[in-house]
Amino acid sequence: MVKLYVDEELSVDVKVSGHSGSVSSELPNVKFTKTGEADYFARIRVGGPTINVEGNSGNILLGRY
Repeated sequence: MVKLYVDEELSVDVKVSGHSGSVSSELPNVKFTKTGEADYFARIRVGGPTINVEGNSGNILLGRY
């Protein structure tokens, strides 16, 4: 499992590519959108720099920092 701890006040984009497993978020108002067969995208606040997660075969969780 990959756990990304993000401050709710941070403005970033999260891109997941080549993923097999679940993606989820504990952050309010943040949801992953499926953008391809194995790709997902989430925007925190207004977006900004991108956090890339590539080629993961487990679960991904966005958690509160």
